[in-house]
Amino acid sequence: MSTLSKAFVVVNLLLGVAFLAVSSVNFAQQQDWRARHDENVKKGNDLLQAAESVNKQLHTIVTDRTEKIATLQAAIGNQNVAFEASQREIARLKADQATLSSNLRELTDSYKKMQLTDTARQDELKEVKAQLDRAQGALEIAEKGKTAAQDELLKLGEQNSDLKRQIDNLAHKIQEQTVQITSNERIIDAYLKAYPSLAQLKIKDGATVPPPIDAKVEDVDDNIGIVVLSVGAEQKVENGFTFYVYRDSDYIALVEVTKVHAQKSIATINQEMSKSRIQSGDSATTRIGAF
Repeated sequence: MSTLSKAFVVVNLLLGVAFLAVSSVNFAQQQDWRARHDENVKKGNDLLQAAESVNKQLHTIVTDRTEKIATLQAAIGNQNVAFEASQREIARLKADQATLSSNLRELTDSYKKMQLTDTARQDELKEVKAQLDRAQGALEIAEKGKTAAQDELLKLGEQNSDLKRQIDNLAHKIQEQTVQITSNERIIDAYLKAYPSLAQLKIKDGATVPPPIDAKVEDVDDNIGIVVLSVGAEQKVENGFTFYVYRDSDYIALVEVTKVHAQKSIATINQEMSKSRIQSGDSATTRIGAF
């Protein structure tokens, strides 16, 4: 029985004792017993109602406490389950620890036996290590010499490759130049045979040797011997450049640039090479044998 229930029983008992005491006093005095009895009954009913109210309050408190106790008991039950699981885990860990301890003892015994054997072999190992150290030193020296030789060989190979490329490039350029010279000589010979007058051509003293440039005759004034060419400073034309004017496969004249504009040039006729006259639309070039 809980403490609240015990308290409730004690309160009822005290009320009953009080009621009996009051009744006894009234009965002993024999004074207006009925009135006092009714009054006492009323007081007893009041006391009974008060006791019932207290009983209800106590019952509510007891019910609430009972529910809390049930909740606590459930929580304690869960904790007990967890505690039992923990105990089982601890037991398993202890068993594992015992197994590990046994294995450790066995390993310790094996290690001690190995130590006895190892002690006997230490001197041999020291000697072998000394020999290995000497061999390693010799090997490192050999490796350094090998690395240096490989580096030197690599440098010589690179230099050899560079020289070979340079020789190949020079041989290729010489071959190209030889082919170009042979081709130019054939072209010049062919033109000299076809046009003997070309052998008499001479570039004016002090004239600049121009790079290969092609142009068109845009205008010509035969009276003053002036020719307008379609190229200028933007095509790298300079004063003193000479152009061969030709039509189809015939050379007509040799002209020299006297004034250069951005995209035009003024040239004078230095030498006529044909009975034909220069006309607008004729071609001009700085390269003999350009067609």
